[in-house]
Amino acid sequence: VDLMTHDLDLIHRLVPGEIDEVRAAGRVMAGPFVDEMTANLSFEDGCEVKLFASRIAETRERSMRLVYADGVIEFDFLTRSIRNTTKRALQPLELADPLGDEIASFIAEVEGGPMSLVRPEEARRALETALLIEDAAAQGVPAAHNVQAPVGVALSA
Repeated sequence: VDLMTHDLDLIHRLVPGEIDEVRAAGRVMAGPFVDEMTANLSFEDGCEVKLFASRIAETRERSMRLVYADGVIEFDFLTRSIRNTTKRALQPLELADPLGDEIASFIAEVEGGPMSLVRPEEARRALETALLIEDAAAQGVPAAHNVQAPVGVALSA
């Protein structure tokens, strides 16, 4: 689930509601830890999120696909490209090194600088969701749980 942490933070920014149910399955291939994880999150507003993370996949992929009634928006985080077939206007991606920027921002905040890109309550929420996914995968049954949305995060369309 460590591979999904940043995805979970992004999902919680896009879908600020509560999680109603978590379904997950993990697969161990090369050691004591889960190498592949599939998770399905059901939100109270009806949004369904499907996640897949693998540390053993033959090809590297970091993408997100959003499906709307009027088309699809696809993000490729490796090539930093967007495909948009909807009528929604999107701002261009300006991501030199998002993970590096996030870490540098966190270190600056610890040293007394400005607030980091990910607030502590957002990080906690992503961690809570990751733990729910791990629990659901370990139990092999859906985990019903409500995770509160952090204050100040909103979805704009």
